[in-house]
Amino acid sequence: MKRIYVVCEGKTEVLFIKRILNVDFALHNIDCIPVAIGKDENRKGGGHITIERIITDVRNHLSNPNVYCTTFLDFYGLPPDFPGKQNSKKVNSLEEKSQVVCNDLKGHLSKALGDKSHRFIPYVQMYEFEGLLFSDPHKFTEISISPKIVAELQKIRDSFETPEHINDSQYTAPSKRILKLIRQYQKPTSGLNIAKAIGLPIMRQECPLFNAWLDQLAQLSPLE
Repeated sequence: MKRIYVVCEGKTEVLFIKRILNVDFALHNIDCIPVAIGKDENRKGGGHITIERIITDVRNHLSNPNVYCTTFLDFYGLPPDFPGKQNSKKVNSLEEKSQVVCNDLKGHLSKALGDKSHRFIPYVQMYEFEGLLFSDPHKFTEISISPKIVAELQKIRDSFETPEHINDSQYTAPSKRILKLIRQYQKPTSGLNIAKAIGLPIMRQECPLFNAWLDQLAQLSPLE
């Protein structure tokens, strides 16, 4: 079985990996081990993303020669000095922005990881976890909202090429749009319930960058 540590933004991403992603990946003999940034898999952590914390976590996980390590971070939450964040402003397409950040993150960690760097797979979610929930806005009924609000969410989704294109300002990021319509929305509970109702196949169909990341993980060669 392939084992992949996933350095996550926080609790919601950890639970998403455990309860949704791993259900599918187990069928492919892959075990993703989600870990909130700054902690090991048995302790709480998350938030306050810095490149220093990423380096420490990834290096610690890759001390085991039989595992890979990846990241699951929101682009929206990355600090201005994070590798690639400023350079991503120089390109226009979503794919280029993602590639710039991932390439810069990979290059930055390669210096710290040395010969372990080939086992590190960088990934940032464009623009944040809640973007995945726009893969099927009708599943927001899982948190008992009205058809009128569902229609508003669907209207938002329809105005973008993909859910991953829903942009990242402090007013228009996916989570901000949801909270404007649904005050009771809570990421760790509401977000997980909606994601589970949508299901991984639909998210992969609707979110090409997310899908490409999962394909990349699935195609990694066994290390043991």
